[in-house]
Amino acid sequence: MADKDENLVDKLKEELASLEKEEEMLRKRDDQLKEEEEILQKEQGLGEDSNVVEADIQTISSITLDAATTYLLLEETPKRSIELFLKEKKAGLSGLLITRSNPRKMRDKFDMEGVKICWLTGVRAGEKETTIAGLQELSILVSNYVDKNSKSIVLLDGLEYLVSNNDFPIVLRLIQQIRDKVSTSESKMIIPLNPNALDGKQLTLLKRECQVIN
Repeated sequence: MADKDENLVDKLKEELASLEKEEEMLRKRDDQLKEEEEILQKEQGLGEDSNVVEADIQTISSITLDAATTYLLLEETPKRSIELFLKEKKAGLSGLLITRSNPRKMRDKFDMEGVKICWLTGVRAGEKETTIAGLQELSILVSNYVDKNSKSIVLLDGLEYLVSNNDFPIVLRLIQQIRDKVSTSESKMIIPLNPNALDGKQLTLLKRECQVIN
């Protein structure tokens, strides 16, 4: 009888330990989701002032993007990048927007008619939204879009997010792959980046792969 009681106690202890591990995993996942949601909420504020300052408008109007070229646009928030993207879309190019902001809010703040929008996030979204998280998935997305749309403009907003969730060399290889794909087409790509998000060496390596717009 005592042996049975001891076995029952041991079994209960094992089950309790297993439950504690599961609870810890769920707690960590919940903390990660909360952190991602906070980042999204901050970044979604980029469109609150949808009027770009006059100096930016003049700069945008004077910028000409060449086909088969990837541009690294240095700015704290992707305001000028979005304006350039919409300018190219208005000129007749097909548009692919990969963004860290909620697609619904992007559509509310900007004229995104005819634009394919993909939400760069690990958070589950509604059925109406296309989400993307993995680097390989992202590479395939851009490659397929450029293949199907001979003249297109691609905006990749979220480089800081990719670097924060992956080793920088892996992200750099991704940019190199996408850049090479764009260079064999009539498409153009814009990558906004807050230069303060990377160290000097990382920023230098990225600049080597792209045409830089300050």
